[in-house]
Amino acid sequence: MPLAPENPIAGLFENLKKYLELRLKAVVLRAEASGIATLSTLVSMLPMLFTALLFIILGSISGALALGQWLGSQALGFLAAALGYCLLTLYFWWRRKHLQSLAENLLYTAFHPVLQKLVESGPSQTDLPPSADPITPEETPSTVTQP
Repeated sequence: MPLAPENPIAGLFENLKKYLELRLKAVVLRAEASGIATLSTLVSMLPMLFTALLFIILGSISGALALGQWLGSQALGFLAAALGYCLLTLYFWWRRKHLQSLAENLLYTAFHPVLQKLVESGPSQTDLPPSADPITPEETPSTVTQP
């Protein structure tokens, strides 16, 4: 008994399935690489951020003590330092929309090239299975005539 010819639609769906699996793997690998780069940057910056925070805290305490000695009361020195931080907080609150748009622009410029490469990178011929030849316009179902 001769074997029935393979259904071309089934082969097309199989190739589509393989293609989508490969694209998903590529997206996952690119996201993983981007995540690793971001985390490594964060981990490398944590000691610097911790040191800067320690500098700010200790500088604030020493500034409040010096200001308190100049004013004649440590409580007034700490009150003046707290007032300064309150004014700084109010300034940042007032400029929050600008700071938010600035942060969005920075994040966009940081991640846009990665996302653009992801969108623009079409399937390369090495990603496709060997049986997935591109369809030429003459092979499309719209050109098949019905008897």
